[in-house]
Amino acid sequence: MYCSQCSAWYPPTAQFCDVCGRALAANPSSASASLPIPQTNTTADDLKGLRGWLIVVGFGLVVSLVLRLYSIFQNVTALTGGDLRILSHIPGYVPLLKFELVASLAFLVAILFAAILFFHESRSFPRFYISLLIARAIFMALDHTLFAHVVAHASDQVRQSLTGTVQANGSRDLLSAAAALLWILYVLKSERVKATFVK
Repeated sequence: MYCSQCSAWYPPTAQFCDVCGRALAANPSSASASLPIPQTNTTADDLKGLRGWLIVVGFGLVVSLVLRLYSIFQNVTALTGGDLRILSHIPGYVPLLKFELVASLAFLVAILFAAILFFHESRSFPRFYISLLIARAIFMALDHTLFAHVVAHASDQVRQSLTGTVQANGSRDLLSAAAALLWILYVLKSERVKATFVK
């Protein structure tokens, strides 16, 4: 460290300059040690807003809208295309496609409504979103059960070709249910959710 008057070097513990005798400033390291450490209190205003994990929720809603539109397109194509003659030979498959189409349309409306609530930071969003996640998990379980039932009562050739699909759908549905449970817990426990959705 250097004296501000004569520019002579002095050790950090010195109180006076050895060359000019000037009183030296207190050791910066000891001075800073005596200063109070500012406290960082997180307030509701700091947590408010569509930030943090809520970005993932918003992104998920937008992606869900796109995927639901694609699902509707697939069901309409299957029900109106040339494959309908082939599919009608599988007992129960066409009614299952119609059920999936109606459910997809209902979920499309529900997801769109959830997205509106989300981006408007409505106080209704958390409860509606939890209800949507639960309804989706129930639908996926029911759809999987119905599809497995249709495959089980199909011809041997159809059963062999669709058994892998039934197993893959079951694994996907379990992962989706686990993800829904995690998001439900997040919405219930998150301070950011409580601070953001107040309108």
